[in-house]
Amino acid sequence: RGWQLTMLTLLAFGMQQYCDFSGYSDMARGVAKLFGVELSRNFLRPVRSGTFREFWQRWHVTFMRWMRDYAFRPLQSMGSSPLRSAVNLLIVFGLTGLWHGARWPAVVWGLLLGAALATEVAVTDARRRATLSIRRSTRIAVGATTTRRFRVGPFLVMGLLLFSLPLQVLPDWTSVNTFYRTLLKSGPVPWQHVIAVVYAAVCIALVDRHQVAFERDEDRRRIADRYGLAATPATVDLSLIGSWQWQLRTALMVSLVVLFGSNAVAAEFYYFQF
Repeated sequence: RGWQLTMLTLLAFGMQQYCDFSGYSDMARGVAKLFGVELSRNFLRPVRSGTFREFWQRWHVTFMRWMRDYAFRPLQSMGSSPLRSAVNLLIVFGLTGLWHGARWPAVVWGLLLGAALATEVAVTDARRRATLSIRRSTRIAVGATTTRRFRVGPFLVMGLLLFSLPLQVLPDWTSVNTFYRTLLKSGPVPWQHVIAVVYAAVCIALVDRHQVAFERDEDRRRIADRYGLAATPATVDLSLIGSWQWQLRTALMVSLVVLFGSNAVAAEFYYFQF
């Protein structure tokens, strides 16, 4: 096996994780709505994240908010210096790795992602302090300039997350070592695997566009209910479902499912183990 197939496997498994977990969350929210219960959105299109901080604000939102409120903030109350904050992030993400599996590779996975986030926060804070220092020395009014948050870009964010994925899912160091050693080799990639990954990526993109429309409609309904407005097309954009873009995306998704669905292999959802 070569590095090309290994990277393709990482990408495919990353998409499987996202589809499993995001799909679970959407089904749970839909069933809850049937009983008049509103559950929080759990995934906010994390693939678009340009920073690690933004990613963790979009991925598994409810869990990360719980870790923030009941783990990170209590630790921060004991001291909030830059070094202390970095250590607190490592502790929180180490616990996150432990939650994914009581094994050392999973803990190291959590620490690695915590270190990436801590580094990003430290660089952002350093840039902010430098900007404030320049303002004082040049007597620039506060608010006249802004400090941009340090952005590593979505490709680097997703690249590190995918590259570290074997640490989260493989059972021991032997398996992790074997997996990463294949990255040093070269070999052919079966064309059908490439087609399957491209198919999955296209489906995810189409579903994402549908979800944007649904969430926009949901937000408008919530605002209408809050202010006692009637749920009319003036407050709820029902034309989205009838637009030609919507119909085209739906037809394309159905066609892809019919075309590739017959070759699907029944497999247990990854997040059943959690």
